[in-house]
Amino acid sequence: PIIRAFRKEFGFYDIFLVEPENGFIVYTVFKEMDFGTSLFTGPYRDTNLGRVVQKAMKSKDRGAVFLEDFEPYEPSYNDPAAFIAAPIIEGDTVIGVLAFQLPVDRINKVMLENAGMGETGESFVIGPDSLMRTASRFSEESTILKQKVETESAKDVLAGKAGLFKTTNYQGKT
Repeated sequence: PIIRAFRKEFGFYDIFLVEPENGFIVYTVFKEMDFGTSLFTGPYRDTNLGRVVQKAMKSKDRGAVFLEDFEPYEPSYNDPAAFIAAPIIEGDTVIGVLAFQLPVDRINKVMLENAGMGETGESFVIGPDSLMRTASRFSEESTILKQKVETESAKDVLAGKAGLFKTTNYQGKT
């Protein structure tokens, strides 16, 4: 009940506990098809959950937090998922990993706020591959990992430039 309440309070999609010996998922709120599998040798070892858990498991840093970007995640109906994880350390020993599946709907709620953006403005997150990591307010279907944004302003952002841009958007609208 404590972990379920924590998930609900902070809005995570799911929470995982992974044991250190074989990388088995020993707890998950939703008990999807990854529950009970090994993230070291099992079918999900090469997923973003597998990679983030493996990184956290190798860390001896109590403050370490690892993030893996969005990609389709089969146990969650192949929907895009991103994960964060941290090692659970007792003394000098990693005794497990705590991982969270990020809540796409809550991230979208923030990014879809359009006050002051007029008819064509919008905010969204893109990754280094120029694909959206959040939904577009102009699409009925999910744009996550589907819509490429290769505008000049997007290229500037990916190059590390910050600022406010007024430009033609990825749909060709100003």
